[in-house]
Order: sequence, then structure tokens, then C-alpha cells
Amino acid sequence: MTRIAIDREDYEEWLREKYSEVTVQESLSAVDGILRALDGDGEIAQTQWARAKRLLRYSEDRGLSLHRFPALVAATSNERIRAATKASRKRQLEARAFDDGAWLRIGQAIIGDPDRESRVLEVMMISALRAGDVLRIKTSELFESTETGELVTTTKGGKRRVIAVRGVEALEDALVRLSMAILQDADESRRNPKDITGWLVPDSQSKLPITSARKAVYRKLKEIGAANKVRGRIHLHRMRRTIAVQALRATGDLATVGQLLGHTPRSVQSTLKYLDEARLDDVGHAMNKVHQQFLKGQKKERE
Repeated sequence: MTRIAIDREDYEEWLREKYSEVTVQESLSAVDGILRALDGDGEIAQTQWARAKRLLRYSEDRGLSLHRFPALVAATSNERIRAATKASRKRQLEARAFDDGAWLRIGQAIIGDPDRESRVLEVMMISALRAGDVLRIKTSELFESTETGELVTTTKGGKRRVIAVRGVEALEDALVRLSMAILQDADESRRNPKDITGWLVPDSQSKLPITSARKAVYRKLKEIGAANKVRGRIHLHRMRRTIAVQALRATGDLATVGQLLGHTPRSVQSTLKYLDEARLDDVGHAMNKVHQQFLKGQKKERE
């Protein structure tokens, strides 16, 4: 227990006067960790710098003495926060979609790989589901999906989502291959009898925590990316972003892309986060067309 303490109720009231509810909750959840770091003369984690800055402002407003801790002052300095922001933006840029050539090589490698992890990647590649969404599909629903024409999965936030299977031959084939891989793979080393979730899906024969399964799928994607000389940081969410970008280029309809990603009609901003590259390309093409028309107009005037 930390020896440094603040009046949490007063701090919460101070936060509510200045920030949104989400920021208030984030700041309150970080207080104990920041105070423990100060109490032990440790460094404040980079992810907590912005929250530490709010705590320092509160300390200054209330005349407390938290500013005497060098770690807090260092973590809240503008220079370090700017550096952290720059690094975060760099990571976001690296996390964008695969280019068309890399996506083709990755897709071919996934389909050609016999491992069960690749079967999950294949379903992700076609359906735009997150890795966790695929890993939570119940075995019974996976086997029945090709008969019913619908696939049911539990998505981020605990929501149930229905994916159309009938009419999408590539997805139907991918689900059949995943079903066969689960039935054929009886590797006892994957078992974890204490865990209630399955590997790859709940109630499947072999057991492994979802987090471990996710890491295994991630390692497989990274291995495929390295073997095919794909540039940039390789991770699972780049697949979902790539599908979103390609869907927008193919349809030009933001609502359709949002539905593909499982976003609600109200969450347009969530959809837009995935589409920077596609929108920038569209803007670039539009600018070229406008410029070409301008040049044509100038040429006619001269003539």
C-alpha cells in the first residue's frame, strides 16, 4: 500500500469540472499505479504520462506537494509527452493496411499453409472478423454454418454478430477447412483442462486460453509476413484494416464498409479510422482530375 495518498473524492470532483466521463474514469483508474511508482522512487509508465499530468495539475491547484517528485515532473514534461505522441503516431502509421502486392502474397501463403492457425487467418481474411471474434465461434455453430447459411460469433464487447455465409463461396470454403482442421488436430499438448474456452473455439476438443490462441495465430501471420518479405510492423489488425480499405475502393459506400466491419450505423467515426489510405487515394485522384480540368481550361483560353 502506498504511503502517498490524495483525496480521491476531491480529485474526482476536480476532474469532472474539466474533463469528459471517459477521461475521468481513465484518470481515476491510473491514480494508484502512479502513486505507487512515486512512493517507490520508480518511473511512471509511458502509457500513464497524460494521466500523470492531470494529477500534477490537480496537485498544483490544491497546493499539494506532488511536484517535488522528479519522476512525476519528468513524466509530465511537454518534451516527453510530445516524444510519446510522435512514437504513437508512428506506430499507427505502421499499423495501416497491407499494400496490394503484400496482401496477395500473404493471402496465397495463408491458403497454402496446412496449419490450424492459418485456417483462422483465412476466415479473418475473408470475413473481416477480428482474431478474437473467430476464436470465440462455437464449434457447433461453426459446423452448422454451411447448412444454415449463417455464422454466429461473439464480437468485441460481448455482442453477438451474424455473418452471411450462403452466397460467399470463399467464406464457406474457409469455414469447412477450419472445421476439418479442428476435427483432425488432436494435439494433447494444446490442452488446458482448467480453461473453459476452446482452442480455436469454445467447446472444441482441444483446450487453450483465448490469449494463447491469439498469440499462436499472430505468430503464424508474422512468420508468413517475414517469409514473404512484407514491410512494416505485421500484426493481426492490419488484416481487418486492409479489408476495409479494399471494400471502400470496391464499393465507394461507407455504410456498406461499416456493416462489413460490424460497426453500428451511428459509429461512423469508428469506420473512418480504418479508411485513411482509401480516402487519401480518393482525394488524390480527385485532385488530379480537378488539376487536369484546370489545365485543359487554360489551354483552351490560350488557343
